[in-house]
Amino acid sequence: MECTVFAITLLLSPDNRDMSLIERVRIAYDAFRADRSQRRTVRDLSKLDDYMLKDIGITRSEIMSIAYDSSTERMRGHDNRTA
Repeated sequence: MECTVFAITLLLSPDNRDMSLIERVRIAYDAFRADRSQRRTVRDLSKLDDYMLKDIGITRSEIMSIAYDSSTERMRGHDNRTA
């Protein structure tokens, strides 16, 4: 979802008026594909049972984080506590 918002912001930005139509279409298409891929990841992981998720090293609460976060570090619920 963030990719789509970023692409729309980039396309509508006054600073990018000199962008060609082809570049704008490519950005929008790339954002669409990324969003579609993220949704597919959420759907596919959500179909797995808890035992299968545990086998691949994730919990059900991490599915959204894994699908929509582009960083390599996952945010686990129990790791977010502050001392």
